[in-house]
Amino acid sequence: MTKSIIKIGNKSVGSGKPVFFIAEIGVNHDNNYTQALELIDVASDSGADAVKLQLYYADNMWPRKSRSYAILKKLETNRAWLPDLIKYAETKGVILFSSPFDIDAINLVSNLKTPAIKWASSQIYDLPLLSFAAKKNIPMILATGACNLIDVDRAVKAVEEAGNEDLILMHCVSSYPTQPQDANLRVMDTLAKKFNCPVGFSDHTIGLDVPISAVARGASIIEKHYTLSRKLTGPDHGFAIEPNELKELISRIRDVEKSLGSPEKVFIDGAEDQEYIVRLFAKEDIGIGSKITREQIVVKRSNQGLLPYELESIIGSIVVKKIQADEPILKETLSIG
Repeated sequence: MTKSIIKIGNKSVGSGKPVFFIAEIGVNHDNNYTQALELIDVASDSGADAVKLQLYYADNMWPRKSRSYAILKKLETNRAWLPDLIKYAETKGVILFSSPFDIDAINLVSNLKTPAIKWASSQIYDLPLLSFAAKKNIPMILATGACNLIDVDRAVKAVEEAGNEDLILMHCVSSYPTQPQDANLRVMDTLAKKFNCPVGFSDHTIGLDVPISAVARGASIIEKHYTLSRKLTGPDHGFAIEPNELKELISRIRDVEKSLGSPEKVFIDGAEDQEYIVRLFAKEDIGIGSKITREQIVVKRSNQGLLPYELESIIGSIVVKKIQADEPILKETLSIG
């Protein structure tokens, strides 16, 4: 049984909690340690909750003749960096975790006690490896881009059978970049209803509108690739956002969070004082001792006076204080029997 609220480090993730923002470094460090540190700085300055790396060995991932192998072999994250990067991120107030793609990487992040594992949708079919990771009892963030609902169900069951209840599902589209019309944000509703766990959105669209819309639709986590500059060479720089955009995105997400407010329908503070609510007014002077009649009452906008639905309750009431024409009808001016 999955949980509705998940703890990732010192953050609570789920409905009603602040959106957990993952700034996805991926391979945009370009195998440069200093660049990785700079990216952590950017994430911290932008207000991100976490940064994420990818831990893979190209030799284990792609045939050597493939185009992906040629590109990504030279962008492998140096695993020896990880302890120092985690410590550096901590000094910057940012959580660092990874997407591990093999047993050694899973053991490494477990031994380093990273607070979450992000599971790539391309790996969702490798149930033995997924089960191995789930048994580490680290919160699992499971991407669902390269699969259908049956595949997601199979993966969720594998995580649950491994005894791991800390599961978050990420809707995403494994297209780089994704067109807005292909984002299908309503899938988040489907995932949340079927699996009863926190749901987020891993965004690969250009710009900021789609992830902001995902927050408005209830995403508990947003993940977005970022870069120091889109002018850098590499497979992921082109669709990533730059530092100023990352900061703007997180700021706008926080504004959207505030605007969602409460499901309770109430007057906002000060609304009662505004002159747009209709009230009962005297159509003519009404003297002391007079009985209120319908003909003496009109409806006008004001921040004072009885409300129109109260009219029937005051018909026939005795006026105890003179009411001038065009003045509101107040309870204290009437003796209501």
